[in-house]
Amino acid sequence: MRSVKKPLETKSLEEVVKAFDLSDKSLNAFLRKLIKWNLFEIRPKSMDHMLMKHAEVEPFAAWSTVTESQRRSSFPYDSGRSLVAMMTDFWCLQSPNENFELFQKENQNFPASLNHSVVFHTADKLDPLAWYLFETTCNVHSSDRFLMRGTVFEKSGRCVATYEQEGYKANDT
Repeated sequence: MRSVKKPLETKSLEEVVKAFDLSDKSLNAFLRKLIKWNLFEIRPKSMDHMLMKHAEVEPFAAWSTVTESQRRSSFPYDSGRSLVAMMTDFWCLQSPNENFELFQKENQNFPASLNHSVVFHTADKLDPLAWYLFETTCNVHSSDRFLMRGTVFEKSGRCVATYEQEGYKANDT
């Protein structure tokens, strides 16, 4: 795990959106929907990275946990793996979206999932209410296809899972 601030040392995506009154065009549709759905609290490592205002391709990283409204529903203690697996499905599209924003800005189509796999690296039960750092990269991107890889860390820095997503994004040209 790279040097990253702890989750409560960073602003949430929702706090930044409210503070800076970001227009719809400065935040991609996927992230606006994540805020609206209120499933996860999201604390990105870098707001510039989250808003795709960076020049270089680097791993995307964001802390995620369930929101207060989700915490009020009863999570069985053993549901941490299910929750982490579900979060990998949400974070698998951010890095490919960044690539499309940098290299194919004119392609406004939404990417589709072709294959998704998650490998857990611990036999321990995962806390469904804990913060997890999701770090993703998309280094394979060709012929309307992409391959994204991600890693999930606990606050202690221990890697608990890796995941891979193959996807497709049609190009209208």
